Amino acid sequence: MSDKPSTSRLAERIRQVQEKNTRKGKSKPSTDVASSDAQSGTPLQLPFWPEATRGVPSGFLRSALFAGIQSKDRRFLKDEVIEAVGGVEIRFRGEQLDQTDLDVWEAVLHLARINQLSTKDRLRFNAHGMLKMLDRSTGGDQHDWLKTTLLRLTGAILDIKVGTQAYFGPMLEGGTRDEATDEYEIWVNPKIRALYEAGWTQINNDQRNALRRKPLAQWLHGWYSSHAAPYPISVETFYKLSGSTNKQMAGYKRLLMQAHDDLVAIGVLTSWEIKNRLVAVSKPQTPSQKRFLERKSQRADDEPEGGRQAEFIIEHQPE
Repeated sequence: MSDKPSTSRLAERIRQVQEKNTRKGKSKPSTDVASSDAQSGTPLQLPFWPEATRGVPSGFLRSALFAGIQSKDRRFLKDEVIEAVGGVEIRFRGEQLDQTDLDVWEAVLHLARINQLSTKDRLRFNAHGMLKMLDRSTGGDQHDWLKTTLLRLTGAILDIKVGTQAYFGPMLEGGTRDEATDEYEIWVNPKIRALYEAGWTQINNDQRNALRRKPLAQWLHGWYSSHAAPYPISVETFYKLSGSTNKQMAGYKRLLMQAHDDLVAIGVLTSWEIKNRLVAVSKPQTPSQKRFLERKSQRADDEPEGGRQAEFIIEHQPE
């Protein structure tokens, strides 16, 4: 599901949010963007999505960038090609990322979406507030976990191309931390906006949190959220795209089946089946997905005989 609000609509929404906060006195100094000289950077605006969702570039969700694996199975990757659907090319250097890293990355971008970003702007938040936002406990071990995760995201170097849009650089630019107050200042590269321009997906945050400690189910949740009408996918392709480290395909298939049951249990899917090694599902559509399919159908009706080339290569087999 791709959402590309117009600049005027987005600017109006930001103005309304700012006016509302001013009226109610609800400014949040622990989670805001510190302004810089506008002339020193290139201000860019992320898309605006609702509070109950998280906005993620679709290319991230249709690849093994944030793998559906247990954290203990991470590897260090050096300029390694990451499995992805056709039309998405990813090369990665750093400690492998998993679904817990996606939790933190999307939370940082969620906070950043209200404000324009430039190369000098930084996002401020405290560890306690971030952990509460992530629906985690706030003990000392969780503070250490957050620090480690932010370090891993800062050291994760990405080279990604989605269609004509490309980005290379770290997942987060780095920042500072006050050891006395646990306050962070994080830099977000405004050029990451290019990946949203290529298409992005709204993730239902309550559904995702309901799948915690089920990394494959969380990965599938992102995959299906990024498709208005999912097409059948082979078990082997899911194995590659989810970044599985399972040494036995039969074992992975059992995990895949359980993960689909988990998605049905929380209403992400209405049904699923595996037939001839292809996984087919049915799912409810969000209002924006319905509009997307209606527009797509209208475009198809307007096509001359012979149609157009497929927009995506469904199965990508790296060399």
